[in-house]
Amino acid sequence: MLFRSVGINGQSTKRNPPTLYNVAYQRLLFHDGREFSLEDQVISPLTNPLEMGNPSIGYVVHKLQSLPDYRAQFQRAFGAEASVATLGKALASYERTLVSGNSPFDRWHFGGEQAAVSPQVKAGFKLFRGKGQCFARHTIDKAGALFGGQGFRNTGVAHLALIPEKEVS
Repeated sequence: MLFRSVGINGQSTKRNPPTLYNVAYQRLLFHDGREFSLEDQVISPLTNPLEMGNPSIGYVVHKLQSLPDYRAQFQRAFGAEASVATLGKALASYERTLVSGNSPFDRWHFGGEQAAVSPQVKAGFKLFRGKGQCFARHTIDKAGALFGGQGFRNTGVAHLALIPEKEVS
């Protein structure tokens, strides 16, 4: 069975989104790289009929402008009312705070804490570095481990929109 993200009213989306953790370090956003900045990226999920279902970005901005609490928060944060630009800045600023760190992997790989991960994790990482050749596409260096590839690959998996629903599940 194929699991997908759940959007508005319990609807399944066409694919699972990538994690927001460490998204501030990504050069290209979305599965197809169509956005280059977090400020621009936030609009698509807000207006996607399966994700948040708002009819337009103007609708979202008008809604924020009409709510006193949000009106005050945007004034305090940006010295301006909600707009597409300030909404993008607000959500992107939040996304930039979602940084993983001090994970068991970090404590083991970077901190030398041998007991931080199981023998299975260590064996998996050996496969990742060796026979799997995963390091060729996934970022792990002395500074950190994002595990993201920062690029696109043909994995041989068809785009889900092209496969009839009964064949996917």
